[in-house]
Amino acid sequence: MDESYKQEHEQFVSNQVGCTMYELLFVSLIIPLSILSRRSLYNLIDLKSMTKEYIVDIIILISGYLIMTSATDYLSYCYILMGLMSLPSIIRHFLTRENNKNIQPTRITNKRNTDNKKKSNQIWYITSYRGAMLLLTCISILAVDFPVFPRRFVKTENFGQSLMDIGVGCFVFAAGLVSKEARNSFVEGKNRLIVILRSISPLICLGFIRLFSIKATNYHEHVSEYGVHWNFFFTLSIVTLLSLIIPKKSVISSIVPSNIWFGFCGLVISIIYEFVLQFFHLEDFILFADRTDLFSANKEGIFSTIGFFSIYCFGVQSGKLIFNHYHDSVKKETKSKDSSNLSLFGVWIIVLIAISIIYYFLIQYLQPSRKMANLPFVIYITGYNLLILFLVATIDYFIIPNTTKNNKAKTPQQSDDIQIKKSTTILLYSYNNNGLVLFLIANLLTGLTNFLFQTIYSSVFQSLLILSIYCIILSFIS
Repeated sequence: MDESYKQEHEQFVSNQVGCTMYELLFVSLIIPLSILSRRSLYNLIDLKSMTKEYIVDIIILISGYLIMTSATDYLSYCYILMGLMSLPSIIRHFLTRENNKNIQPTRITNKRNTDNKKKSNQIWYITSYRGAMLLLTCISILAVDFPVFPRRFVKTENFGQSLMDIGVGCFVFAAGLVSKEARNSFVEGKNRLIVILRSISPLICLGFIRLFSIKATNYHEHVSEYGVHWNFFFTLSIVTLLSLIIPKKSVISSIVPSNIWFGFCGLVISIIYEFVLQFFHLEDFILFADRTDLFSANKEGIFSTIGFFSIYCFGVQSGKLIFNHYHDSVKKETKSKDSSNLSLFGVWIIVLIAISIIYYFLIQYLQPSRKMANLPFVIYITGYNLLILFLVATIDYFIIPNTTKNNKAKTPQQSDDIQIKKSTTILLYSYNNNGLVLFLIANLLTGLTNFLFQTIYSSVFQSLLILSIYCIILSFIS
């Protein structure tokens, strides 16, 4: 890459201060609203073809996310349109709710092979949430290189919050949400280490491939983001490895119950880390120290891993509560299920209120920093993810519950296809199931695009055209 253009590009994505918390929450409403409108459309119109349904998914979801990242001024109109699309299905559901009273968000019930057994334990609103987060992340990593992407959504330099800041946090939280710890499928003893090492080996390889390819091609990089040699793949692998240090059950069960153990550990780690940042001058070291050796050259990536590990722990804690509730509710009668669901959402609301209050008081004295992954950042990311997950779950349970009633499938495969369409969207299901591969392909396509085009000089039309083609290619690969 040309040296002068490389410097221009690095300047293009540097020294950003972010946006307000309220704007982030407003633009993020596209996630639950796009899922709601797509689910509503399926309830009204069955295209009877997975390919056609997939194309409709691409049109609705990707167009919404492109508006979110490239044409924010028109987002309100997009929300109105999605609301109008959803209204007939919502009205029909509430008019016929007595007929659907005994139907809960459901699992795939046939177990003809291992794949179906895996699906039978799938919580569909988590599938939708994780798929949406990955899709948005994949779009953003390329969109950020174009002028149409608002600069206030670019990763902040030192402090603040932005769309891309929360993206990396959401990726870690989502990983914890469906981890083996969250699903109570621990492997004991030395085997646990072997399993984790196997799971992170692809991430470590990808980290080194990215490192060597960037250095070899003189590709632009924002050094102050993670450091000279560090990248997000290394962060993900170390975070997963660090999960070994957390016992699966509370070691102080008389004080902290095992069912909130991971949340407690995440909170303690983030508080201690913040204490060290403030009172042992670690913050000054991360922000201002010279890069004199390998350690200081990668100071941002190394120390932010501590904060990201706290986010991972909160993700595990959230997953444990959701999965435990889900498996308990499967065994209950309908009335007990209704009561159990309401109690889960009641706890959810209380937790969100508590996080909001804690965050409000924290930001009176501290500002969130993605570079350090400090305490305000950890709390904000946790609250943000729980809020989005809560909204998607509300759609799944109360607004347009998925059902298997009147399932006229003639084959097991058709039954699976209908369940997927009723429970989530085909596109989000694909993104959720192929996350790491798609994230790698997205990075490769982003690099290829930046080598073929000088993206920072692209017009609005060129930017949207390239981004649309990129999204379509990525979606069909999924």
